[in-house]
Amino acid sequence: MDGEADHDINPVFQMEACPFPIIGAVNGPAATGGFELALACDFLIGSTKARFRDTHTTFGIAPCWGLSQKLPRLVGPQRAKFISFTASWVPAQQALAWGLLVDVVEPEALMERAREVSALAANWVAQ
Repeated sequence: MDGEADHDINPVFQMEACPFPIIGAVNGPAATGGFELALACDFLIGSTKARFRDTHTTFGIAPCWGLSQKLPRLVGPQRAKFISFTASWVPAQQALAWGLLVDVVEPEALMERAREVSALAANWVAQ
């Protein structure tokens, strides 16, 4: 495939090309590719059930949607290496403390909180 065709089927490229903020709402496990999709969001809100895991090294594959660049920028290089090399789960409260999430709410409040943040972002984008 040529580079342009790759962009047509690459969801992360499409997300990054979106002219509007993408707010991710994570209500459970986000592992490997799901983790990469989450990192492509402009910011993430998680429920107390949210957790993150990078299992690329477990399967001997390299991340291809930007995890190796985005994760260290968010949590720092040492924590990013820990997450990737150990394939350890990062629970919601730890993800909040490390900068992966901007807010943690109860599962039943997650979508309402995402809509609130979306409305705030929409007001800013419209200006």
